[in-house]
Amino acid sequence: MKKFSIEIEEILQRVEEVEAKDIEEALEKVEEQYSKDEIVLDYNDFKGYEIREYIDGVKEQKLEKDAIFDIKNGKAILLEGNNELALIKKLRVDYCPYVVVSGLAVNKNNTHFEWKQCLNFQTLTEANEKFEELGGYKKTQSDLVYSEVGEFTLGRYDIVRFNNVDEAFDSLVDENISKEQLIDMMSEKAKKETVLGYIDVVVIQDGKYYFGNDFYFFEDEINEKTRKIDKILNELNIKDVKTYDVIELLERRECEFIDKELEENIANAIATAGYKKDIEDFINYINEELYKEKKKIEEKEQGAEL
Repeated sequence: MKKFSIEIEEILQRVEEVEAKDIEEALEKVEEQYSKDEIVLDYNDFKGYEIREYIDGVKEQKLEKDAIFDIKNGKAILLEGNNELALIKKLRVDYCPYVVVSGLAVNKNNTHFEWKQCLNFQTLTEANEKFEELGGYKKTQSDLVYSEVGEFTLGRYDIVRFNNVDEAFDSLVDENISKEQLIDMMSEKAKKETVLGYIDVVVIQDGKYYFGNDFYFFEDEINEKTRKIDKILNELNIKDVKTYDVIELLERRECEFIDKELEENIANAIATAGYKKDIEDFINYINEELYKEKKKIEEKEQGAEL
């Protein structure tokens, strides 16, 4: 009979709550505690395991955010980027653990990942700045579907939807410029290029133009709500309610600007899905789930003050 090498990998995971001014500081605090063995995972943190054929070497893999991979003399995690330009963190390393690398790839012996060039940093803030300077944080289209976000929700975040480049151009060009004369002289291409000069505050999607002062905040907020509401709707087995419609409903309710037709459509959909309670209970349940973690943190902070 043949002999086979089979490896067993156990996965340990623990969630630590830490007070910090931002996520970078929180990560640094936990990393410091972990490196000093103040946090030690054991059998109580067991999450799962994987059994597979053992291969003495590193397979080619698509590096994505949060992927842990082998490097020379240890392991690293990909914080941002890809094979061309990446921000990584060496695990279990105290001195300059954050590295901005280019040309990340498996070495010729297929044993670990290495890079063509690198810059080492002691803090995540310094590494982030260099990563951004090198083009690592180029503005890309988010997974947020703007055309499905309600008008009221956009308005709550001071975002204006333009139906075409003419509308966007007319609104964004400096008021001191004689628009009538300028518009007559400019081609469609020139108008679009002018609008795109506001690249940090303009998003184009499905032929429509969106203008706002803080898209990153908006995208983070709405994407987070979307993920949570998607999970809730799946748990309740409600299939015919759009997540963005639920967000629009919540935003309107918060400002007491009711859309009866929207609420009636959602009420009918949840009733058809077999949800036993009315629209008011549904809204209250969604809000409780959305802000459950935030409420816990606030209660904990209030308890600490007492």
